[in-house]
Amino acid sequence: MRERLLSKGAETLTELEILEMLLFDGPPRGDTKPIAKSLIRQSGSLAALLRARKASDRTALAR
Repeated sequence: MRERLLSKGAETLTELEILEMLLFDGPPRGDTKPIAKSLIRQSGSLAALLRARKASDRTALAR
């Protein structure tokens, strides 16, 4: 993923891959793909997740 990002740009990544990369830098949780899939499934899209107005809204989605 990182190599594709660097060589071909972010537009070649899926929303899931972008979210995985954002989550990877957070607190250690192991594999970020299940968390990313769940968040996108619950919010509908990466854009909707990022538009969540409050931290509590984003936290509720992560459960």
